[in-house]
Amino acid sequence: MPGSLSLNDIGTGRSEIRNKVIARVFKEIGLIEQWGTGINKIIRLCAGKNLKPPEFKEHGSFFQVSFHKAETPISGISEELNEGLSEGLNSLYLAIRKNPGIRAKDIQQILEQRPIKTIERQIMELIKKKLIERRGSRKTGGYFAK
Repeated sequence: MPGSLSLNDIGTGRSEIRNKVIARVFKEIGLIEQWGTGINKIIRLCAGKNLKPPEFKEHGSFFQVSFHKAETPISGISEELNEGLSEGLNSLYLAIRKNPGIRAKDIQQILEQRPIKTIERQIMELIKKKLIERRGSRKTGGYFAK
């Protein structure tokens, strides 16, 4: 942690710049929105994904942030089947289940810009596993959870 900051200051909005040149450049190119908001944004984004809050640790001159994977299975899928699906397939299935009739390009926005080729490949895996199906024409149809 830089200078006078400690782990107790995390999330309070206090900020101390360690490298003023890098900080100024990052601010000018839009990588920094406002001083002292990054940690709270990380915590808020994790909460929005139903993840445990990240853990912050200090090891000498190093600062470590540990993120947790989602642990809860998707409701409606048996525990056994859920364990057989990767996190990527689970999130895709959940997006389709919450948005019946959704199209692949719209799924891409929900799944934080996951590449469309990856989405199409994962859709085929879920269809093979008989968890989703496609209904309607190529132009107007979409995917539905079974």
